[in-house]
Amino acid sequence: MIRLIWVTPNMRVRCFQSTLLIVVIAFGCTDRGSGAASAFPDGGAGVGSHSPDVTVPSDQQVDETAPEASPPEDDKFVCISDWPTQEPAIVAPSLDLPRFTLVGVDTTPDNGLGDHAAFSAGRIGMSGHRWFVSYDVSARTFVEYGGVCGTLSDPVIRRDAPGGFVIGCGSVLGFFPDLQDPSGPAKHWPDEGIEWTRRLGPNKYPILKNTVPSDMLVDPEGTIYFAASDESFTAMRPADGSAVWTRELVVREYDFGSPAGRLGIGNRLFFGDSMVFERATGEQVAGLTVKGVPVSVQAAAYSRRLIGAAQIKPFDPAELVVLDECGKLKWARGPKDGYHVLVGFDDSLVVGEYKEHNTPVFYRFSIDGTVIAGPASYANWVFPFAIGADDVLYLASCVPCYPCYHDKDLEVIAVSQSMEVIDRINLGGSCRRVSAVLLDDGLMVVMRVGLEGNDFVRIQTASPGLARTAWPAVRRDNERTGWVAPW
Repeated sequence: MIRLIWVTPNMRVRCFQSTLLIVVIAFGCTDRGSGAASAFPDGGAGVGSHSPDVTVPSDQQVDETAPEASPPEDDKFVCISDWPTQEPAIVAPSLDLPRFTLVGVDTTPDNGLGDHAAFSAGRIGMSGHRWFVSYDVSARTFVEYGGVCGTLSDPVIRRDAPGGFVIGCGSVLGFFPDLQDPSGPAKHWPDEGIEWTRRLGPNKYPILKNTVPSDMLVDPEGTIYFAASDESFTAMRPADGSAVWTRELVVREYDFGSPAGRLGIGNRLFFGDSMVFERATGEQVAGLTVKGVPVSVQAAAYSRRLIGAAQIKPFDPAELVVLDECGKLKWARGPKDGYHVLVGFDDSLVVGEYKEHNTPVFYRFSIDGTVIAGPASYANWVFPFAIGADDVLYLASCVPCYPCYHDKDLEVIAVSQSMEVIDRINLGGSCRRVSAVLLDDGLMVVMRVGLEGNDFVRIQTASPGLARTAWPAVRRDNERTGWVAPW
């Protein structure tokens, strides 16, 4: 199953520098080991190497009133000792179906939803602005929640209550499955369908209308980790909203109110731009650097590789870097204005490279940086959002339409292992904001925000779900947990 996040064409390419939507998993050229900077096939140069301390700290217990953490200034990144492993995924045969068949469109009239969608127990949760919608994929029905604040956070799943979701709306809210309070109506307004509420402090970021949590991480046990624009950082139990621990975290301007949860792996939490924390305590620890340049980690592969962006400051061109579990540089690529990366079979990397937010060039690399396929170009405003279990890459593109009353048409493109187009399907408009999930029966549900309302477009594909790799889609999977763990 897969969770897809898609970037829209409004000059808002979701690359390594953006805080909310960034896919991350990188490739490069040949394995550079610990050598000095060297040239790459595209003319870019590697940033060099870094040799960290390899000792591993022991976990500690901490209560909800843990003191404010100060990042160490002189310590080096400590190796991730408990790297998750799983048997190599095997490519599955495609279903005996056409690659794309448009099944139908369901529309909810409340527009203004966000870019993220999470899938749990047959339901898709999607939120943004003042509304949260739960969509039952089989029944094709909606349940809506009308929020009382100006901005809702993106939803995450509740592992303790399949079909339930958690969102932020001034407070953090835990919903019953499908918002269905047994005693409540089908359509809910504020305080209906909510099982628990965790109140947040005053918002400290002027551009936001209310306190909003960042993108959240959900670990395999169900614990939810998030920062918020009240400058808090919390590990929260999903059953009742109580804290495992909470800390103060100073908000930085380029984190847009609160640092987004990028990646959870083993005993480490990666948030915002180059911020790293201990999972058990929330204590901030030394981040990754390459030749003194901070690295923002965005994704990982099962072969003990971290993929991230090395850049002096946000929004500058960045090097795509691939590091081992101790932070040692293996190879790099760039600089470019942005990258999108997915991890495929055998930990191969599908990389879209963006220059000046223009037509991207796509490659498929081995985990050591060898070019397997590419370069390939398809159109302007193209973004990879999923790799299917049959090793088919799915891209989303915004294409001009004549005549039309919306911005652009949304097109989904299927691409083979050799980076050749297999098929395309035009879904019409709009192409402003798009998210999707790919289910095990091959059904792809694309959620798009339109001018008239929100569409849930159902497409039958030939892919039997997502690839069982470490990072086959934006935010890793359909559930949008952001956590690297065995499938």
